[in-house]
Amino acid sequence: MTKDDEINSGVEFFYKLSLKPEFQNDLAEARKHLGITPSGYMDPQTREKLWIEYKKANVIELLGTELHLKTKYKVPTPYFEFIDDYIFFGKPVNAPKKKSPVALLSPTKELEDLYDGMYEPTAKLLLFGNATQEKVLEFIKKNWREIELTLNKNINKTHRVRKTTHKEQNRTIRELWRTNLGVLQKEAGSTTKERDLLVSRILVKRGLTTKELSGGYIRKVANQKE
Repeated sequence: MTKDDEINSGVEFFYKLSLKPEFQNDLAEARKHLGITPSGYMDPQTREKLWIEYKKANVIELLGTELHLKTKYKVPTPYFEFIDDYIFFGKPVNAPKKKSPVALLSPTKELEDLYDGMYEPTAKLLLFGNATQEKVLEFIKKNWREIELTLNKNINKTHRVRKTTHKEQNRTIRELWRTNLGVLQKEAGSTTKERDLLVSRILVKRGLTTKELSGGYIRKVANQKE
């Protein structure tokens, strides 16, 4: 799935979700809980400024609320940023323009779990108090080979664990990948043509995973030899 496909699918997913009264009620409750006034009470420029300031001051509390909505409505991880938009603006505003960050400083457990859900390898960098931008960049440049080895090691470790503990899940992914698109759409309850998204939703429905898997992981498993 390309970035544009991901954005279009995210817009479609949240448009359908926004038609549900329960979702709108939950957004209203979230704004009330977080102390955020409804978007209709101010102009877009002021709203944008509030959004930036609020995220800096209340990132942990906001994240907890967003993760709750993500879990309740089974929001695919690639669409996570749309939750932020709907809480603040009631529609997609910033999510379609965002690029994924290359790093996070002092990530919370929730953020680490969220990234793990995308099945991507990670390598942590510990910065000491005397670190400077120049020294950090120099360290990364000198030790990039070792960082790459760490990332590759995590990839292999993740795949080994998954191969032994998720055999049924992976077998089902390969089976569904070869299934007629219409059949997948019917079982997933979706009209999207993104096969990886349909497979992911079906896995959740069948109880083979507790959270939707990334498209990259599904495609990788689907193309593996049995």
